[in-house]
Amino acid sequence: MSNIGKCCFSWFVWICEVYIWMIIIRIIASWFNPSPYNPIISPWFVVTEPAMKLLENYFPTLAYRGSDLSDLLIYIFLFAIIMVRHIYKLIGDWEFSH
Repeated sequence: MSNIGKCCFSWFVWICEVYIWMIIIRIIASWFNPSPYNPIISPWFVVTEPAMKLLENYFPTLAYRGSDLSDLLIYIFLFAIIMVRHIYKLIGDWEFSH
């Protein structure tokens, strides 16, 4: 992988890590049932809501006994991307033969 590709992938993984923390904060905040218009909570809802709605549109049955599982699926997907980066760093530079 080229240096530019490594740099772009590292930035992408960093953004995924930040998004995971935003989802975790949203999950914890949902335990207290805050208003989405609360000035402290609203930035987390504004940033994470598009991904949640996208999953709800494709998988409308993600709500299980009153709990929405879309945040869990997004967390697992982003965590998998981060693990790919860690595996890549452990193995070193992969060389793809054509």
